Amino acid sequence: MNPKRFREWLGTANGLGKAVVALVGVLAIIFAATTKAFEPIVDVLMAPSWASSAVAVILIALLGLWLGRSFRRFAQASRLERPDAFRLCPINPASLIGRDEDLVRLITCVKHKRLVLMDGESGCGKSALVSAGLVPSLRQSDGLLPIAIRDWGDDWVRGPLSAAVEALFHGVSQPERDRLAWTSSPDLAADTDTLTADLDARLKAVVGTLGCRPLLIADQFDDYQARYPDRFLAQDGTWLGPTALARANRFWELLSAG
Repeated sequence: MNPKRFREWLGTANGLGKAVVALVGVLAIIFAATTKAFEPIVDVLMAPSWASSAVAVILIALLGLWLGRSFRRFAQASRLERPDAFRLCPINPASLIGRDEDLVRLITCVKHKRLVLMDGESGCGKSALVSAGLVPSLRQSDGLLPIAIRDWGDDWVRGPLSAAVEALFHGVSQPERDRLAWTSSPDLAADTDTLTADLDARLKAVVGTLGCRPLLIADQFDDYQARYPDRFLAQDGTWLGPTALARANRFWELLSAG
């Protein structure tokens, strides 16, 4: 018997309950045997005098078999010795297993291309590759400052503006905030003009003070497009070009100017 598994079994409601029932049953049988409580049954069956003790032994053996069978089912059941090892965190680099080649290709692309599109089936790991691979890797090297936007808000213009300001604030470290004189969290409830001016000033400070080139990572961007499908389309049903999109939205105008 594995003592560890036995302790685990006793820690379950099923195991503890059956162990208590068996213990009480054994004590009751022993008490009945010693007080000759089985003798009336033995007399009715006209069995020999030793039959009372034999009945007690048989009942105790049956309880033992019942208890042992329950434990064996538990001991043989499939189990995880280290369940935490199967809990993957989409922002933990240690959880990004088997994606080394994909990560190298992605880093190379964003360093040499002005625009990189990553497409794939839902759930294939695009966000994990960005959050657990691309962002930590870029933070360890000089040159690019990743700004990952995942929640695009509920407004066509203010949504991405406030999301970008917040992502930039959390994308820099505390020492970097000190260098940027960014002493307090951004006011995400500010109006469009204020958010635009704040984001523009912060992006320029990142370039001028930190010497980094901001890299906008538009995660879950299809959700934003799906929320405002008509805003991205011209009257003839084709996609808006960069110039037309910049004229229609202060956020994209700011990015195009940068």
